[in-house]
Amino acid sequence: AICTIAAVLITRIAACWRNGQLYELRDTDGRPITEAEGRKICVDRYKIDAATRVARHNGTQPKRTGRRSEESTGAAPATGPPTTEPSEKAA
Repeated sequence: AICTIAAVLITRIAACWRNGQLYELRDTDGRPITEAEGRKICVDRYKIDAATRVARHNGTQPKRTGRRSEESTGAAPATGPPTTEPSEKAA
């Protein structure tokens, strides 16, 4: 999600820079708005109140299934040679 938002923002910044214009906040209808109006829109439309957040969060992570959960151990793979001696082969 962060990468997607960053890509959108950098595209907008580049367009403003290319056109020699300042970035202008707009509402969802395309009407120019002030910073205060933008903050109010975010609070009204996108902020989750504390009671809803608590109700939706039960403290557990969803159980992962499938191949991805088996491969993910939380540790990065080793990049160098092993640091332990190999075990002897069974004769």
